[in-house]
Amino acid sequence: MRPLILVAGLLLPALADPLPRLYRVEHYDVRIELDPAAGRLTGDVVIRFESTTENLVSLDLDAGGLTVSSVEEAGKRDYFERQGEHLIVVLNAPANPGEPRAVEIHYRAGSSKGVEISATGASAGYFTSHWMPANDRIENPAALALSIAAPAAWKTAAAGQLVRERSEGGQTVTEWSVDGPPQAPFLYAFAAGPYEERKAVVKQTGGSEVGLRVLGGADILVQTKAALEFFAQCTGRPYPRDSYTQVFASGQSGQEAVGLTLLPESYAKTLAAKPQDLWLLAHELAHQWYGIGIPIKSWSDFWLSEGLATYLADAFLERQYGRQRYQAEIAHSQGIYEDLKSKGKDRPLSFEDWTTPDEAGGGLPYHKGAAFLALLRAQMGDDLFWKNLKAYTRDNWGKRVTSEDFQKAMEQDPGKKQKPREITKLFDSWVFGVASGKTREGKSRQ
Repeated sequence: MRPLILVAGLLLPALADPLPRLYRVEHYDVRIELDPAAGRLTGDVVIRFESTTENLVSLDLDAGGLTVSSVEEAGKRDYFERQGEHLIVVLNAPANPGEPRAVEIHYRAGSSKGVEISATGASAGYFTSHWMPANDRIENPAALALSIAAPAAWKTAAAGQLVRERSEGGQTVTEWSVDGPPQAPFLYAFAAGPYEERKAVVKQTGGSEVGLRVLGGADILVQTKAALEFFAQCTGRPYPRDSYTQVFASGQSGQEAVGLTLLPESYAKTLAAKPQDLWLLAHELAHQWYGIGIPIKSWSDFWLSEGLATYLADAFLERQYGRQRYQAEIAHSQGIYEDLKSKGKDRPLSFEDWTTPDEAGGGLPYHKGAAFLALLRAQMGDDLFWKNLKAYTRDNWGKRVTSEDFQKAMEQDPGKKQKPREITKLFDSWVFGVASGKTREGKSRQ
């Protein structure tokens, strides 16, 4: 039985904010240079955006604990000031809808929340605004171009696809791109260090190839291949990228990013002692389908990312080690959920009334989500459950989803083998928190 694994999503980026942001970032062009000896990085980012209102005079960006030295627009300095972890940029001229604009920000960052920089390696993720200025809100996904200059002997990995690699001034510079469907900044990440590197190639059904890469830690290529093939089979969707990298990174919890997973160094020791403890490996890989391939529309439905990834990891362990292992994993999640209930922390899985990170995040989306999906599968039967999960994946790929989207897919039953009302009751009770005999109004909160 595994313990409660620390995963980054148990703590969310800043969620609630009193004021809307009346602009949309379209693209980040980030260049960072690591200085391991000083324990910091220097960076600059060009943020391309458009206003969603007339006469926008300033940008409110997330900037964590960054030290910002200057902000420029079209070669002219912009006035800026810090307000807590926010960076307020006063534009040289008001911005209007349909008018592409860009600001360039120069900054420094050290080790802080989610960021580790030292002589033995560097990694950053999830709390993205602590290593690059950004609009960290989930409702503003954007494209990313990321250039990383690191010591020549180090290996580097980052979110997205590797575009090119070159040597420059005694350093290795790698360039990465997150394009295609834009992604929320919390799914950007990187890691660099003097890692041992392992590689393999997986040929998927249909002929596409995936390059697997592991930096540091343990040799998990065979186990990753097995999980990747299982998820492709049970979701009906092959792994969607050309490559997938896992990094055993110092100071990191388990965290998903686009085409990348950061794993804690301690997990390598766990695997050495318990080779069948593959839950974290599988959970983070499952996010390439649920959370990244199908992103959530708002934090209110966080369980559609974490609950599905938790359950798919449990199902993978069932495939690998049998029904008893699956039952143990579900019992583990059920136990955590019951403990949360006993402490008065229960809430609907689709929860719109959050005001703090703990209310939208925490362990409940993971473990109540997995317990609900196990119950749903038992009610529907294996054939219909997996068939409808494939339909949900097919119909919503690349879309930002809500719990209503998932319910719509899972309630489909062309053969009329189920009592539709029974499935609806499960969703009403577990997902939407509707008492028996009550009605539910569909809502959406950003």
